[in-house]
Amino acid sequence: MDTLVEQLTATLALDRHQEKQQQLIVMEERATIARELHDSIAQSLSCMKMQSAACRCRIPTCPRVANSC
Repeated sequence: MDTLVEQLTATLALDRHQEKQQQLIVMEERATIARELHDSIAQSLSCMKMQSAACRCRIPTCPRVANSC
């Protein structure tokens, strides 16, 4: 009887350990995806900022010329 209890206890402990490991893997993957998404968004925003600055440089400063476009 003791052997059965010991086996069940060991099996439950192993199951808990495996579940915690799986949760850790999922959390690490989510963190990786979040970092990549953040980097991608930051890159896109930087590109848009540069493009808008370039557009501003091309807009004529004279209102009369700007209105004729």
